[in-house]
Amino acid sequence: MNADYGGIIAAVAGVLKADATLTGTSGLLANFGPTGATPSRANSVFYPEPPADRVYPCVTLWDLATGAGLPRQHDAPMALVRMSLQISVWGASQSLRPICTEIDTLLETAYRAGAMDTAQWQFNDIDTRGPWHTIAVPRELTGGSVPIEQRAKVFVVVTANKTL
Repeated sequence: MNADYGGIIAAVAGVLKADATLTGTSGLLANFGPTGATPSRANSVFYPEPPADRVYPCVTLWDLATGAGLPRQHDAPMALVRMSLQISVWGASQSLRPICTEIDTLLETAYRAGAMDTAQWQFNDIDTRGPWHTIAVPRELTGGSVPIEQRAKVFVVVTANKTL
């Protein structure tokens, strides 16, 4: 049975959720909740969208583009997969910088150690270079009195399908 591309995103989300620096009870995602909201914990990493009443800060993942990892990969298009994966961090500006730094460091380290590999996917590369872009979020979308920002970065992931 072939794996689907969702397993790639689930592996990245799993590494993010398992990182105590991000999601532990005193982690980076547990330090800010606007208007008296409960601080977020290990359930602060979402694919694709968090519930409408999200607590900040939180992390979202979106797959932007998925395709063959090689230019002429006709016979087995899922044998090597190249995916553009956007990771967004939502919260107060001062909270986001250390979260972005932790994600960059964590994903590069996890890929090199094989920690993102699953029974179906072997991660061959994750490109962590490039900037985080800041996007202003209108207050009416967040419902709180604290200004919220979104920082987004696109990571390119190359994975080999182990089930083919």
